[in-house]
Amino acid sequence: LFAAVPHLRQLGTLETDRELVEKLCADFNLTSAPAAFVNEHSVGALAPFIKYYFPNSQLMPIILDSYTSMKQVEKLSIWLAENLPPESLVVFSLDFSHYLEKEQAASKDGITRQLILERDLAKIMTLNNDYVDSPASLATALSLANFLKLKTEILRNTNSFDLAQKTSETTSHFVVVFIQ
Repeated sequence: LFAAVPHLRQLGTLETDRELVEKLCADFNLTSAPAAFVNEHSVGALAPFIKYYFPNSQLMPIILDSYTSMKQVEKLSIWLAENLPPESLVVFSLDFSHYLEKEQAASKDGITRQLILERDLAKIMTLNNDYVDSPASLATALSLANFLKLKTEILRNTNSFDLAQKTSETTSHFVVVFIQ
C-alpha cells in the first residue's frame, strides 16, 4: 500500500481531533481508549491515505462493538450529523462476507447490496460475518446518510479471491459513497 503513494511513510501522523473525541465521550458517557486502535486495521490502514490526500485533517476514530443496538446506532448517527464540522470526510471501514467460497460470498453480497440500497437497517443489524463484519457500522453509515438526505451509490464490490486468487477464507468488500 505504501508503494502506491510516494513517501507515504514520511507524511507524519494523522492527528486525533481531541475536542471532538472528548465531546463524543462526554455526550455518550464513554471513556476514550486509544489503545483499542493499536491493532485496529480498519483505521490504521486508511490513516496514511487520509493524511496524504487531506494533509490538514484530523481524525475522530470510532469502533463499534458487536453488541451495539439499533437505538445506539440511531443516537450516534444523529450525534454525528449534529456535531461533525461542515465538509467532514466520514469513512466507515468494514469488511463484508468472510470465510466463504467465492460463489457463497457472491450470493451473500447480493443480499447485502439490496439491503444497502433499500437502507433496511433492521435487517442489516441481524446480519452475521457471512454478510458483514460490523452490522452496526454499516447501519450507522446508512442512518447518517438518511439524516443528511444523501443518496447511496455502490461503486464497487470485490472479493479477495478476485484480487489475489485466494480460494478459501475469502473476504468481500464494497465501496459505497453517499452523495447529495
